[in-house]
Amino acid sequence: MPATPARTAFLSFNSQDLSAYLTNQGLQRGSATEDTTHYGSTAEEFTPTILQSAGLDLEGVWDPTVGGYLDPNLGTAKAFIFGPAGSTTGNVKYSGTAILDRLDIRAPVKNVIRFTAHLKPSGAITVGTF
Repeated sequence: MPATPARTAFLSFNSQDLSAYLTNQGLQRGSATEDTTHYGSTAEEFTPTILQSAGLDLEGVWDPTVGGYLDPNLGTAKAFIFGPAGSTTGNVKYSGTAILDRLDIRAPVKNVIRFTAHLKPSGAITVGTF
C-alpha cells in the first residue's frame, strides 16, 4: 500500500479549520496499565485498565487570524476533528472534545512567527470516517 502524504492533514478546533496554519500535528494515544508485579517475580507484570489518555500537538505559522481562533479558547473545552490524511470522504477521522491547555508563540529574529499548542482530549475519542 502506498504511503499517504501528510500535506492534506486536517484539524478543526471549535469549528475552525486550522489546517492552513499548521506545519505539523500529531495525535498520541495511550492506555493506562496497573503494575501487578508480585514478590518472587522475575519480570514486571502489568494489567490493562479501561482508562485511556491522549494529546494532540500542533505546530504552525502564527498570524493574528490563528491567534484570534486560539487565544480566546485557551483553557476551554471545545470540539475537535483530526484527519491525518485529510478530510476527503472516506478518510479516517478522530473526533471528540479537547481542552487547549498550552499555547506558545515564538518570534525569532531571523524567521517567521511560529506557534505550538497542545490539545488535551477530555472523554473518549471517536474514530470514524469523513
